[in-house]
Amino acid sequence: MKIRDEEVRLPCPMIGEYPRPQWLQGRVSGYLNEPLYRSMDLRIAYEDAVRLAAQDQELDGLDILADAEQYMP
Repeated sequence: MKIRDEEVRLPCPMIGEYPRPQWLQGRVSGYLNEPLYRSMDLRIAYEDAVRLAAQDQELDGLDILADAEQYMP
């Protein structure tokens, strides 16, 4: 994008949810009086899903990476 005849790069983030992998289903985090993650297996699956989404965003050339709302049920 040019501003005052100077090429300017605008940071570009992803907005909204990213499709959840089939192996990550249901609620990831606990309620206020529960542990942060409902189980260690679920935590590992969540972290894998976020890592894969971040890799996709990086490959697509996005400047600002997000967790892609993988915590949403």
